[in-house]
Amino acid sequence: MRGKNKFNVDFTDIGPVKDTRQERNEKRGPGRPIGKRSNPAYRQYTALLRIDTHDRAVEKLRKITAKPDFGEYIEQLIQQDLKS
Repeated sequence: MRGKNKFNVDFTDIGPVKDTRQERNEKRGPGRPIGKRSNPAYRQYTALLRIDTHDRAVEKLRKITAKPDFGEYIEQLIQQDLKS
C-alpha cells in the first residue's frame, strides 16, 4: 500500500501536540554556543514569504532587540495562533 501523498493530508486525524523537545544542557568549552541546528528540539522548515513582509518583520525585531531571531519571532506568532 502506498503512503499518504504529502500534498493531500487530512488534518482531522491529528490529535493534540505533545511537547517532545529535548533541551541540551551539556557543558562546553570556549567557542561558539550550541545552535539550533545541533539541538534535537528544532527542525528546519521552509516557507515562502514576500520579501517586503520579511524585511518589515526583521526591521520591527531590530527595534526591539539588538540580535533579532526571526525563527523565534515566527514561533511566538504560531504559538499565539494555536492558543486561540
